[in-house]
Amino acid sequence: MENTKIYAFTRENRVGRACSPLRTPLLEGQTPQGEAVVWVCQPDSFVPVEKASALVKRADVKSPWQTFSTIQGLREWLTGVDPERLGLRLGIWVDRHRWGLFGAADGKIQDKEIETFATRWHGLRTDEMTQFEDRGYRTGDPDHPPQRCILGWWHELGAVDPARVTLREAAFPDKVVAVLEESRRVVHHEVVWAMRLEADKGRSALVPVVTEHRTHNLEGSSSDAQVKREECLQRCQREARPIYVLPDL
Repeated sequence: MENTKIYAFTRENRVGRACSPLRTPLLEGQTPQGEAVVWVCQPDSFVPVEKASALVKRADVKSPWQTFSTIQGLREWLTGVDPERLGLRLGIWVDRHRWGLFGAADGKIQDKEIETFATRWHGLRTDEMTQFEDRGYRTGDPDHPPQRCILGWWHELGAVDPARVTLREAAFPDKVVAVLEESRRVVHHEVVWAMRLEADKGRSALVPVVTEHRTHNLEGSSSDAQVKREECLQRCQREARPIYVLPDL
């Protein structure tokens, strides 16, 4: 069993760091009833999604939903809305109710046809695990060759930051378009590092048997996180995202 050295990754706090943003193309158009709307489009194109989806807004959670008639109107509305309430006031409407069994959509907004952005953002959370390794780890025995060891992990959760939801300008021939950018940031960063290592059957590397944990989130930091070593090993082996590091001098 080997004691580890102190590594730089154990001191990191990545809360607030930017994650990959989501970009949704938007297009001005009309419903079959002739109402002007802003359509949500397919990724990397200005073609509306298969089930026509339009952006909608409301003044508060008790008010009726209304469509945006122009992208400029959406831009002005976004600049004045409280970011903390944006998720419940902005939504995507899919007109599912039809006249008769095979009739056309009725063009009337119903609450059950709305997905709020608060619900949407829950599905846009990121969940990443990074494993740190040292390929030149030396034991206390000077005659023992360097070997690979697993030093620890980062577990990062990212979420959309409502304060950084913006409308980017775009251009397309004969169309009025834009791109809605929903920026994400790390809101939870868990750091796990090895205090002692030993050989483990079935693995070529030394693995942690005693670990320390630290959790960072938007409220602050603590050292009471509980991470199961086997779950980390299995997940990182499956995702294959190791980062090789050298000990601090």
